[in-house]
Amino acid sequence: MDWLAITKSINDILWGNLLIFLLCGAGIIFTLTLRFVQVRKFKEGVNKLFGDLTLF
Repeated sequence: MDWLAITKSINDILWGNLLIFLLCGAGIIFTLTLRFVQVRKFKEGVNKLFGDLTLF
């Protein structure tokens, strides 16, 4: 088996349903580990996005 065939078989495996489950699993793990930081800090993020420019 040549290198291109090996790469193609790995690519076919990864870009299927496996990648979707891995990404969703990683998102759930990071959400739980960081204690829902994307929800807790949403207001602060919006305030910084539209707030004044400061040196600090």
